[in-house]
Amino acid sequence: ELQRQKAYQYLYQNLITLKENHNEYSTLYIVDAMTGLAVISTEPEKSGTDFSKDPGFVSVLNPIAGDSIHIKRDTESDTLFFQIANPIFPPGSGKENYDSPFAVLIMQGRVNETIRPLLQTGAVIGKTGEVVLVNQDSVILTNLKYPLRDGTIAKPLEYINTAKPAQMAAAGVEGIVTDTDYRGVPVLAITRHLPITSEASWGMVVKIDEEEALAPVKQ
Repeated sequence: ELQRQKAYQYLYQNLITLKENHNEYSTLYIVDAMTGLAVISTEPEKSGTDFSKDPGFVSVLNPIAGDSIHIKRDTESDTLFFQIANPIFPPGSGKENYDSPFAVLIMQGRVNETIRPLLQTGAVIGKTGEVVLVNQDSVILTNLKYPLRDGTIAKPLEYINTAKPAQMAAAGVEGIVTDTDYRGVPVLAITRHLPITSEASWGMVVKIDEEEALAPVKQ
């Protein structure tokens, strides 16, 4: 049986050590590049998971591509998680000498436990302060702080943020802008472009309600 082989045990222990040293990861896999099947996982019951049609896995099979980073939704638990895929080439060889990797390291972590805490503004930019993360198509990647103007809750990976600050950030335009946000509320916003991979980027909006931002001036 594969799990009893020394090579398997060696790789499994290395994955466990990697996970213990990086609390942001919840599950790690080593995936066969030929079949797309996970041969080892830090959760043994998930060995055999099929990644063959996973966009992140497929993208790193191209030797000229770098790591792949995606935010995805677990359809069973309806929770968000991020996934990093890293191609593995034979030791001591450069990827330029191969048409594709022989395996792929996939690392997954829960958004609510890793990325969202980094976006918490607290008292740094005021009570109404918020950090919004979108992809290059202006789709939100994490939960928003407030409901939309019609009172509904926007769903990450589904809702397209059409507010000007978010559109600017998604397009890679960095700067400071005063406009309305996704609620239709006037805000003062800073937009930033975040290159994630050679083919993908995110946009970040750091904003505060204009009323709160200008309150000290009006006093």
